Amino acid sequence: MMKEAAVMLVLFAAAVRDARVRTIPNAFCVCVLACCLVPPVRFCPLGILAALPLFAAGVTCGGIGGGDVKLILALGAVLGLWTTIYATVIAMALLVAFHGLRRAFGREGASYPLVPFLFAGMAAAVLFG
Repeated sequence: MMKEAAVMLVLFAAAVRDARVRTIPNAFCVCVLACCLVPPVRFCPLGILAALPLFAAGVTCGGIGGGDVKLILALGAVLGLWTTIYATVIAMALLVAFHGLRRAFGREGASYPLVPFLFAGMAAAVLFG
């Protein structure tokens, strides 16, 4: 549980940064990867696969930043494949719901930061998954 708390702390800071500036510095990804060193020490190389769908979407369609992909890659390496996939699916569902609400009230946005939604998705996946 200590590892998850450390990851959530870094992810919260990244979410605040992404919401304000719409960029995610590499330092956040490195800090998430450093959470592998929190006992119990565990690195999940299979978790890196969780970033492949977003990478593919970013390459083919655009609209997803490289920082988002790198952050999900780091999260997958620390927390594992299934936890990261659950969190990403929850985050995308929240993002779609947020966009739908904004459209329903006549306020459309061109783009949204992904990390705040990823933070909420990761919190739900860690707490309930």
